[in-house]
Amino acid sequence: MKIEQQPKTKEILDKQLRRKNVTFFEIEEKEKGYDSLLSIVLDIINNTMKIPYHKWEIKHVNRMGKISGKVKPVVIIITTTSRRIEILQKKNR
Repeated sequence: MKIEQQPKTKEILDKQLRRKNVTFFEIEEKEKGYDSLLSIVLDIINNTMKIPYHKWEIKHVNRMGKISGKVKPVVIIITTTSRRIEILQKKNR
């Protein structure tokens, strides 16, 4: 692979990785760790958005940003792109 192609390849890989990300804003920071944040996100998806979702359909959940007085967004990585699209279609519920 030529050196000129490497930045393009890196951009393509980054885009493919972000394709399954969903960001939630304004979720209160009351969790104690990974498992409690995951259960809060699952509760929002299952009960508020009315989308049946299981724990195994989420690869990773993480709060973004530095510690500050503001509420940080939550980024989740979904197992399939079709499930991500389903969340985005029902995001206004």
